[in-house]
Amino acid sequence: MRKYLQVIGASIAFVGVALCIDHMHDGVITRIEMIKSLK
Repeated sequence: MRKYLQVIGASIAFVGVALCIDHMHDGVITRIEMIKSLK
């Protein structure tokens, strides 16, 4: 039972990290596009 909870915790943490990276990636792309449009 404890191992089952560990797997769930690990997968939740993995998804959280993936979402953070994805969000940061989108932010970088939009920033680059904004800079390009300013030039």
